Amino acid sequence: MSHNKLRLIGCVALGGIFLILTPGTSGSVRQSQTATQAATPTVLVIHFTGAANNPILSPGKKGEWDTGSVRFPQVVFDKGTYYLFYGTFQTMDDPVAIGYATSSDGLHWTKFSGNPILGGSGSGFDAFGITRPVVRVEEDGTWTLYYSGIPAPGRVFGTAIGRATAPAPNGPWTRDKEPVLQIGKQGAWDSPFLFPDSVVKDGDQYVMYYSAGFMVGRATSPDGLQWTKYKGPTAESGRYADSDPVLTLGAAGSWDSALAWGSSVQHSPNGWEMFYYGGSDLNGGPGIKIGYAYSADGIAWTKYQNNPIISLDKQDAPFEQFFPTFLLNADSTYSVYYAVTPGGVFTEIHLSTGTITRDGQ
Repeated sequence: MSHNKLRLIGCVALGGIFLILTPGTSGSVRQSQTATQAATPTVLVIHFTGAANNPILSPGKKGEWDTGSVRFPQVVFDKGTYYLFYGTFQTMDDPVAIGYATSSDGLHWTKFSGNPILGGSGSGFDAFGITRPVVRVEEDGTWTLYYSGIPAPGRVFGTAIGRATAPAPNGPWTRDKEPVLQIGKQGAWDSPFLFPDSVVKDGDQYVMYYSAGFMVGRATSPDGLQWTKYKGPTAESGRYADSDPVLTLGAAGSWDSALAWGSSVQHSPNGWEMFYYGGSDLNGGPGIKIGYAYSADGIAWTKYQNNPIISLDKQDAPFEQFFPTFLLNADSTYSVYYAVTPGGVFTEIHLSTGTITRDGQ
């Protein structure tokens, strides 16, 4: 795709990283409409408090692979151990890779001594590096990692999502030769880059949520390899001709009117639940916060009326908060891990825990 044929519409700050975003010339940015959620109880109150030991994960020392920035957290709980996968960033000319840390309580973390566990392949769509890990453990014990492949310097995210598998989190990791999901056609809402958010096993199919074009899309697969992007029932042309986002921008003047992506999704006993980050200013700053949405079918989403939620934590209020990942604990409380930056590329990972009260509870 020739980027010099696309028009510049602005920059978005992702923890001190400014992306030049150049979608096509046709169509407009989609704003959200109120979704009907008859089968899902209305969320009434959400309350979160930051962990006393924040940050729970900090960048490495000078010269280490994760110096300056730890971001894109993804937490997995398996056989009594918490695993926090994360990426890093220094400059757009430095290769990026993925590592992880472990914890017995979800609060205190130890980085794996063999980090990073996977980096660029040296050729193809992920030649220069990989970032934005999404990890799940399959029923047979296989660890599966989805990621955004970086083909060359000068990019934060790539044009395709890759997949790798391993018998254990420390590897050895075997990556698929070809990407499993790619950007849309030139001018589509999900171009010129995309990255994975969550992969959920729902019955006999896999469901992927991915971010592109400031919004969240959805794709399904029978095997985790061959994916079909969601397309709504309405025939459209332009940006939405081939697929549709399922989480769209907030109405003009709302807190997430410019950005609503970077989500974490689970299908829980409470229905489909999503934490995401948004903002009304593409230049970043303290207005970049985390919100919550819920759904009966994983397609039509209702945003919590008092979003954003994590910004209520005074400890984090002055800073950007982005890329949440969450766990629903056995006691029905939530643990939300997310990246925080006071500016520049320096980024650390924080934790907030809390409760969500629904109608009838």
